[in-house]
Amino acid sequence: MHVSRGGGFFGCDWFYTNWENDFPVVKNLHINELEALAVVLAAQRWGKDWENKRVVIFSDNMTTVACLNKCTSRSKILMSYLRDLFWLSATYNFHITAVHVPGKVNIIADFISRKSNLFTPSLQEFNPDRHLNRASVKFSKEGATLTLRKTKTIQNRERALEVPLPIIPGSPFCPCQALKLSFDICPSSHNLVSAFMFSSKSKLMPLTYNGFLARLKQSLKSLGYDSSKYSGHSFRRGGATFALECGVPSEIIQTQGDWKSDAYKNYLDPSFTHRQTVMNVFAKALPKMV
Repeated sequence: MHVSRGGGFFGCDWFYTNWENDFPVVKNLHINELEALAVVLAAQRWGKDWENKRVVIFSDNMTTVACLNKCTSRSKILMSYLRDLFWLSATYNFHITAVHVPGKVNIIADFISRKSNLFTPSLQEFNPDRHLNRASVKFSKEGATLTLRKTKTIQNRERALEVPLPIIPGSPFCPCQALKLSFDICPSSHNLVSAFMFSSKSKLMPLTYNGFLARLKQSLKSLGYDSSKYSGHSFRRGGATFALECGVPSEIIQTQGDWKSDAYKNYLDPSFTHRQTVMNVFAKALPKMV
């Protein structure tokens, strides 16, 4: 069973929890506590299916993994969740073992926790306070700035994440030109609408994550790529790796990607050429040590 702070995935079933809307009483809890609570909710949902079984929980949160395996914690809140799990396991006779996996491996759970940062979950669920809207996009002569107020690392509007987008004159990869073109094709009379829209039967509709992913895979397939090897998360991993190849320091990559921990290092996948360059630098420096 894969679990993340935002929900869980087991077999062909899954659940997603918006803490602010579904359980506002716990929305201010620490991420470690929300991860553990997601495990309890999963046990309540699938406990009957786990009867007389050994259940392996895959999580990218090391505190949650340690807490589940040791069956103890200094946190009173985590201990209360462990007691809930104990009674559920006693009721259905299942045994839980937790395994830590890097974020890049825990892809299913990561989708559940992150996909709503930029895209609305469905056509009816757009929320300008949570999802990127056109009022959050500002253009200037230097480029564009996206202001995100709700992300995986920003849960209570304690700060805002500003993402600068550069102008790349004459390039088909210019993000500013792409945004302006998108806004021109789908103009809106007000700004508190989804930043990403499409026209359907003369009506503007917000682009959902599933819609974006389907179009991405369709485009990759038409170009001859194996679309099963790519996902929305590929942009995050690819961006971090490309920045590394361009010589951007790792601490800047961490800041740009808004990673709180060193988890971003799991996404870096330097090429052989990059590794060779590093060794060439070593080779030039070593003779000077003698």
